[in-house]
Order: sequence, then structure tokens, then C-alpha cells
Amino acid sequence: MVYVLIAIVAFALELFWFIQLIDLMSRPDNHFIGKYDKLCWVAILLAANWIGALAYISLKPFKAASISESSEMDSIKPREFTKMPNAPKKCPNCGETFFYNAQSCLSCGWAYDEPGNAE
Repeated sequence: MVYVLIAIVAFALELFWFIQLIDLMSRPDNHFIGKYDKLCWVAILLAANWIGALAYISLKPFKAASISESSEMDSIKPREFTKMPNAPKKCPNCGETFFYNAQSCLSCGWAYDEPGNAE
């Protein structure tokens, strides 16, 4: 009885693997982001069997159909590090680096003078 159950589970896992392999091979190369992504995923599916198929279906390594050939991707520009809100800043008094949420410099004690807190 146990052997029959193991055989059924093994068959279901192999069927799942085969369906994911067919899905991968039926997609055109331009559905993938990188030049060699399809080849890499074939190697992963062949080497890792059903674990690779599980990774393939959960990671979805291909482009979404709605943005694959649109101009939306051209208008998106990466943010520069210096424009990020948590970029480190330099103390104007001693030049030591501290982060945006620090209220004062740990080296020299210099603190921000906020205009709303004047007493």
C-alpha cells in the first residue's frame, strides 16, 4: 500500500515537472528578461527535476504580458543613491557621516536647528 502511494506521488511530481518544461519550451525567447534566461531555466529544470519546476512556477522568470513591449518601461528611470531619503549625510561642523534620521552628530554634538522649535 505504501509503495502504491509513493508511486502515485512520484508520478504526480513528474507530471508537474513535465508540464512546467512544456510551458517553458512553448514561450518565445523574447518573453524572458535576459538573453540566456530560457537556456538557464531548461538546465535548472533538467538538473533539479520537480524542485526546479517548483522554482520556475513560483519565481515566474518571464516578463508580464502587459508591459513586455510597452513604452512604460522606457519612462521608468532608476533613482540615484544621493536622492534616496535614507542616504548618509555629512555633519557641517566636523564632516562625520550620519544618517537622515539622526537628530545630532555623535562625534561633535552638532544638532539641527528646526525653525518650528524656536523657544
